[in-house]
Amino acid sequence: MLDILGNYKKIGIVTHINPDPDAIGSGLALMKTINLNFNTEVNFFINEPLTDYFNFFDVNEITISDADNCYDVDLLISVDCGSIDRVAKEGIVYKDLINIDHHVSKNDFGISNFINTEACSTAEILFDIFENNNFKINSEIALCLYYGFMSDTGNLSWGKVNSTTLNKLAKLKLYGVDHELVSKNLFGRRKIKNLRLMGYVLQNFILIERLKFCYFVMNKDVLETLDAKYEDCEGIIELMKTLEGYDIFLLLKEHRSEFKGSLRSNNVDVNKLASIFGGGGHKKAAGFSISESSDKIINRIKIYLGNL
Repeated sequence: MLDILGNYKKIGIVTHINPDPDAIGSGLALMKTINLNFNTEVNFFINEPLTDYFNFFDVNEITISDADNCYDVDLLISVDCGSIDRVAKEGIVYKDLINIDHHVSKNDFGISNFINTEACSTAEILFDIFENNNFKINSEIALCLYYGFMSDTGNLSWGKVNSTTLNKLAKLKLYGVDHELVSKNLFGRRKIKNLRLMGYVLQNFILIERLKFCYFVMNKDVLETLDAKYEDCEGIIELMKTLEGYDIFLLLKEHRSEFKGSLRSNNVDVNKLASIFGGGGHKKAAGFSISESSDKIINRIKIYLGNL
């Protein structure tokens, strides 16, 4: 990585559409690290403004790129994106592309690919890159990486947390990271509309016992009825996943002209399931976006599960 970055004068960093805290934390950490270690121009781009949920990051350091705001770079680095189709690179003209990712997907689309599907997060891969190359980091970079670790492990509650993960977090903690504050920002803040949506979903989700399938369709009518917005759906799928006796969980959210599916599982590989809709992710957590009716999407999933 040291040899690669030193060859470019203008570097852009991008991530996937609908970014999560690992994507944003990783993008900011990489941008700050390049600024600290190289004499080069670097920007972190996303295609639309972030919601208020991400205000614990310094979002003013992120640049919006779209059809009306175009940028030229020599090197584009994609972080936390499992497929070239999901890279939010609208408005960016680039020569070379590098990919840094931990998803079990079609993520070898760069001229160089730093892929580790055993990593708990893309932030962990960046931690290793920074350490192996003796890159200088500071408290801001450590905090961004810490958010990535914590968000993509569900507050250290998911399967890819091991002693190595905890040792790396301990090293980041030495830079003054407030673990309690990070945990609260990611998992301990709920707006009233988000809580009401959670309550509504818990009262109205659909159960298909023979398939061990639990799902809910969050269409625009539901959001309008509860005076809520798309971003108020944050955290609902994780709550659904706590239901005992079921293996597959889907929150299907209507957004603009398409549906966005969030899939979770205890035993079934939902990365494979998401791939039939052009999506992907991890074995136990994946997502997709598609312009189909909710009925058609649900029926396709039922057929898939029925054939397992």
